[in-house]
Amino acid sequence: MIGSLDGARIVNGGSNAMTEITNMVAGAESTLSAEVFIMKEQAVQGSFQSTLQKDGFTAELLLDPENSTTGLKGAGLTANTYGASPHKNHAKSLVTDYTNGLVTTAAINDRTHGRKDLTAVFQGDAARALDELTRAGVADDTPRMAAAALDAASHGIVVNDPRSGSRYLTKAVYDMVDNSRETLHIATKRYESPELEAKVAAAKARGVKVYTGAAASLHGNVMVADMATSEPSAYFGTAHFSKRSLTGGGSSGRISRELGIFTRDPQAVSQIDQAMSEMSMRWTESRTATPRVLPKGLIIGGAATAVAAAGVGAYLLFGRGGDVEQQQAP
Repeated sequence: MIGSLDGARIVNGGSNAMTEITNMVAGAESTLSAEVFIMKEQAVQGSFQSTLQKDGFTAELLLDPENSTTGLKGAGLTANTYGASPHKNHAKSLVTDYTNGLVTTAAINDRTHGRKDLTAVFQGDAARALDELTRAGVADDTPRMAAAALDAASHGIVVNDPRSGSRYLTKAVYDMVDNSRETLHIATKRYESPELEAKVAAAKARGVKVYTGAAASLHGNVMVADMATSEPSAYFGTAHFSKRSLTGGGSSGRISRELGIFTRDPQAVSQIDQAMSEMSMRWTESRTATPRVLPKGLIIGGAATAVAAAGVGAYLLFGRGGDVEQQQAP
């Protein structure tokens, strides 16, 4: 059963995410755990390194196998990679002192300052569940990882963890689409999942209005359902809505660990919706069920070639073949 992350504070923007992480790490008193895809941002690195020098301080980091150099040193530091390549740790999280938790779509690098990312900050049982999720991964104990993923999901923290067979993030996304009643807003860097497309098509067939969002420098992946009803819900996370991230496989060959949050908390959903507005998200009602994100510079041929050649940060293409609607990001 996937629960709801309630009481979270939503932080908007990549720069604000870096500030939140820097301050949380600096304020840690005795221990922290973190999942890191890459660590190449000076302020965050400095905060980690300073905190690691505190007397008796311990830290556990779960790293990406291809980006495992952090430059951090400390007697109490334990770091491990998420298996070996082609496994990929795309998850991004932090817990300090077992009580303060953070899940973000933001990578720890300088480019993040110009990106549109989302971060959830929370305390209590959800933070403790996230802490165990990370430490189980560092220990490379797959039964413990599976148990931790189940417990985290009960608090609305959802992970796709191929090494333990857990795909609660995918379940949360699919359930949101299946349970939507009136509206569904989707914003993502990549939309290449036949399974998700089929579910979105079924939602449209039962009368749900589906909107897809475009915003320059969008990095997070977001879904909001039934915002104007008494039972709204929202998801955001690191997973693109692609085959690799949701069900495994895909052309890249990498096997991704992905992390996100699911909430039915009206205040949190409202904050996520407000963040979308602040990102200058341009919503367009989809006339078909197969929106496509076209990254800058990607040439896919046919009617889309001229769009890609324009070199603008992000586009959404709806339909296939000659049935293409062009939507330029602001």
